[in-house]
Amino acid sequence: MDLPLVSTDTATYKAVEIALAKKLLDLESGRLHISDAGMKLYHLLLENDIMPKEISFLENVGKKLTDKKVKEITEGLI
Repeated sequence: MDLPLVSTDTATYKAVEIALAKKLLDLESGRLHISDAGMKLYHLLLENDIMPKEISFLENVGKKLTDKKVKEITEGLI
């Protein structure tokens, strides 16, 4: 499986690799998308109030993280 280059950080790359292997993410046209299983896990975390600070941070950052910004961060590699 060809994985997109997400970060030079090994832990982030490994996390994406595991999420793809566990079918929490899908890889389509070189882009990562959350799968139905990933959405179920997300809702399970919300319903059980697990990791509320992390989820809040990601929800806030996600709104500001445009495709253009991702390309800037990754120097156009994804």
